This record gives sequence, structure tokens and C-alpha cells, in this order.
Amino acid sequence: MKIVGVLMLVCYILIASYIYPPKWRPFDVFKLSPNLLPFWTKIVAVVWIIFVIFHAYFIKKIEWGDNHFLSVGVNLGLLVITFAKDKLEDEFSMQIRWRAMYTSMISFFVFIGIGGTIRIILPESDFDNGFYFLFMWLNAVLTVNICYYYYSRYKFKKEN
Repeated sequence: MKIVGVLMLVCYILIASYIYPPKWRPFDVFKLSPNLLPFWTKIVAVVWIIFVIFHAYFIKKIEWGDNHFLSVGVNLGLLVITFAKDKLEDEFSMQIRWRAMYTSMISFFVFIGIGGTIRIILPESDFDNGFYFLFMWLNAVLTVNICYYYYSRYKFKKEN
């Protein structure tokens, strides 16, 4: 399992270095456009998520707090899906992508606020482990981002 963990760490580092714009481009948030991963990586990510969930199911550790492989593996798959190109990538899809990122960041702060208030109200709750708490909310934020992006694209195609 250590080899799989090292491979996932290398994947995270490679994805971050690929998405982040090169040094020679100015770092202006309004002009910033990330390098997106190729379309085929989205298919690989979906297969990866299915593999991770089946692996966790067959070893009978489906709980987030007990299985590092499940939480980090799902996060890696959702991250790749979020930053993978579509078959037809144009300016409109980039605009929807930015709106989805903005919506997911707002939902992240709302989720953290809700989690913090639950922790205050119920001090004996399951939010003691900060690592899994963070990964749970990051997975929720990536899921919100993906759902908002594809729903917006579907709604636009349905209207036109």
C-alpha cells in the first residue's frame, strides 16, 4: 500500500505542476487561465474513483475516518475530473468553469461554517480528526464544482 501512496503523491505533484501557470506568465487572477488536463484523463479519473470505492468496499472499510486510501483516492479522482478539458473547450466553457470554481469556494466557506457550528453544538461529534474533516469538505467542494459545471452546460444546451 505504501507504493500506491507514493504514486498518488507523485500524481498530486504532477497535476499541481501542470495546472499552475508557468513563471513567465503574469500572475493576474483575472487573466489567469489554468492549463487543463487532456480529455482522456477524465475517463481515467472516473475508472480510478470506481476502483477506489470497490477496493474500500471489499476490504470492508468504507468509513472515511478509517481508510486513507478511500479519502485521498476519491479526492485525487475528483481533482482530475475538475481540471480536465471537455471535448469542445471554448471561452464559454471557461466562463462556466470560473463560475463553478467561485460557487464551490463559497460553498467551502459555508461547509466549514456549518462544520464549525456543529463542533460547537456537539463537542463529542466525529469532527475530531482534522485531516479527514478537511478531506471530507474538499471532496464536497469538488463535487459541488463538478455538479455546477455540468448542470450549467446542460442547462445552456437545453435552452439553445
